[in-house]
Amino acid sequence: QQPVLTASTISGYMKIVKRVFTYALQRQNIKYIPAFPSVKGEHNARGYFNIREYRRLWSRARKLEGERFEYRVLKDKNGTEQKGSYFAEGTCYEGRLIRKVTVTRELVELIVFMTNSFIRPTDIKNMQHKHIEEDERDGYNYLRLTLPTSKKHDKPIVTQKVAIKVYKRLTSHNKEQGWGIGADDYVFFPNASTRDYALKILQMQFDALLTNLGLAKGLRGEKRTIYSLRHTCIMYRLLYGEDIDVISLARNARTSQEMIDRFYASQLTGEDNVGMLQSRRKRIKH
Repeated sequence: QQPVLTASTISGYMKIVKRVFTYALQRQNIKYIPAFPSVKGEHNARGYFNIREYRRLWSRARKLEGERFEYRVLKDKNGTEQKGSYFAEGTCYEGRLIRKVTVTRELVELIVFMTNSFIRPTDIKNMQHKHIEEDERDGYNYLRLTLPTSKKHDKPIVTQKVAIKVYKRLTSHNKEQGWGIGADDYVFFPNASTRDYALKILQMQFDALLTNLGLAKGLRGEKRTIYSLRHTCIMYRLLYGEDIDVISLARNARTSQEMIDRFYASQLTGEDNVGMLQSRRKRIKH
């Protein structure tokens, strides 16, 4: 049975084909480029963790620190290998063992930091101490993250106040481990062999945590990943922020207003903003 290609996959292939035609035109091998059809796909809302799920995430991550998990691929009754899953070490001996993962202190800090900083997972692996400054304005304390360009966005990011404590804890932890905390040292796993591997460690730990909690999928069946922490940060501002300016939110999250409206604000219901809907203008007394 042929797998069904998603709209994004088809669009990716079409872009490659178009590049080939463009190259051929530049070399004068062809006289014109044919029209390419537009690929339309469903714009699914970004999955996030509600308050109850978020609390379960960091609470369980703290309890599991030091625990080991095994990623095993099991077989069905016909002997065909199925998609792998994580099991607490020593609880399953079936199937093929792919890897072992140990939950570390960094996972707890990652969950809180990403949910309070608007950053993408790629920012985690590239973030160095020189990119972070603590500041205060109008009575509000925050971290200013001047990170490398991400998806053509290069503006600084302003975090929530909680991110300050996380950053200081993580810096102290790195110092205790004997890892560098200089301007050019990385914030998460500065000792990792490569930055891609540093992010991979966190992704594997997070996947093991989701499986342990039964939160690997959302209510709509959407797959949850480490990226869901960024979605959670943005959704919490829309849900619980007061007088949120969507343009400012989009710029701070290094995305567009259209993306905020299409993938995040589209999930808001009347019940989420019942206070605003039932509010009344104050009458001016003459």
